[in-house]
Amino acid sequence: SSVEYTDSTGIDLDQFIEDTVNSNPRDRLTLLKLEQDMTDFIYSNSTFKKFPQMSSYHRMLVHRVAAYFGMEHNVDQTGKSVIINRTSNTRM
Repeated sequence: SSVEYTDSTGIDLDQFIEDTVNSNPRDRLTLLKLEQDMTDFIYSNSTFKKFPQMSSYHRMLVHRVAAYFGMEHNVDQTGKSVIINRTSNTRM
């Protein structure tokens, strides 16, 4: 069965990630770092991962990459940091 890669806004995450990786080198490095951070988190014993405070654009990237991996993703009380959690739908 095929897995649909969309987020809650209906964005096609495969297409978004492909476009972003190819758009500029800085975004490519950011996405590769997020992929590594989330992969490390999936294999860790941590119950959650809190990213440092960041711009709204970078929070959007974290949200979309987390959705791609099937994780729960929310902002903290400040609205500036994203917290991710594994779910039963989390995948590599």
